[in-house]
Amino acid sequence: MPETNNSSVYSDPIHLAPGDHSIIQLIPTVFKGRGFLHWSSNVKLALSSKNKLRFLTESISSSLTYVTSSKELWEELNERYNQSNAPMLYQLRKDMLHITQGDESVVEYYARFKSVWEDLRSLDGIPNCDCGAVTKCSCNLLKKIVDRDNTHMLIDFLMGLDKKYESLRGQILAMDPLPTVNRAFSKVHQSEIQQQIRNSGQGDTSDGMAMAVHKNNFRPD
Repeated sequence: MPETNNSSVYSDPIHLAPGDHSIIQLIPTVFKGRGFLHWSSNVKLALSSKNKLRFLTESISSSLTYVTSSKELWEELNERYNQSNAPMLYQLRKDMLHITQGDESVVEYYARFKSVWEDLRSLDGIPNCDCGAVTKCSCNLLKKIVDRDNTHMLIDFLMGLDKKYESLRGQILAMDPLPTVNRAFSKVHQSEIQQQIRNSGQGDTSDGMAMAVHKNNFRPD
């Protein structure tokens, strides 16, 4: 019996893994007419992880009849809900300018910030090099571009933080090299937790003092 090459099997987009069934939900988000950019990015990411992204393109639809339906559905959704880049880019940039922590926890603020930023990256990310010059570059130009993009993301995140993190914000900006935005979030989150613990301790101390005063003032009849 001939041996099966697992790598060639899994690289075949027609191959169905044990978890590839129509009853299994591809992503948890249900598209309801809004947030198409974020939803479509999640769909493409999920299909890419299963090596099925080409089912939405021409590369397989010409050879398999049933794939055409999924391709046509995808194209119809794109035509109906996917706006031109300029209005979407304008709205996302506007949203980014007004994102601040406010009364939110650091976790809630970071999740909202990251969602808008990832939409921006998806819409207006680093352009692809079609001539191959980047792969031959000896000065690490692509890395420099990515690092600059990450720095902008870090600064935008720090700008939206509450004023109580002013000191920590300065400490993070003084770091060399600058941390990733995920690392900065971790530091701010730790600071928030420590502050909550201190506040909780102060509350327990106040309650204990109140009980002691009440006990000392108590006089039995």
